[in-house]
Amino acid sequence: MKEGELGTKTEFEVARIKRGGKETLTVDIVTEVPCTIDVNGSELVTQMCTPTLLKEFAVGFLFISGMIQRADDI
Repeated sequence: MKEGELGTKTEFEVARIKRGGKETLTVDIVTEVPCTIDVNGSELVTQMCTPTLLKEFAVGFLFISGMIQRADDI
């Protein structure tokens, strides 16, 4: 992964507390980024999503919102 590039997950160190004491472990946490969809230069929506397939996300959002009916509408 390049510097500044986000993946779909990141490692995060956490503490687990049990009756016998505390243990530290590393877990994977899902990465989300804000994705803003602009239509004709105006912001339509900003949603948090994983940083993959963002074009497909935008097209799907426009389709289910009824703003487009087919790919030619983009």
